[in-house]
Amino acid sequence: MVPTYWKLGDGDIMKGFNVIATPAVTCTRIRQTEKHAVACIDCHDPKTMQLRVTFLEGIRTLEASQGVAN
Repeated sequence: MVPTYWKLGDGDIMKGFNVIATPAVTCTRIRQTEKHAVACIDCHDPKTMQLRVTFLEGIRTLEASQGVAN
């Protein structure tokens, strides 16, 4: 997402983050600037922006499949 923050903030990462962090910014607006497959919604609850437990469980499952314990 850093390239998106740069673009939306005209070179200022924090300004770009603050643009995205407002409720007025829609997924469509973000998708116009973000080109990779991972989006905010993959890790965060779209209503609260809290990290989703499923994301953390997914990381644990992936690491376990690679032989990494916790």
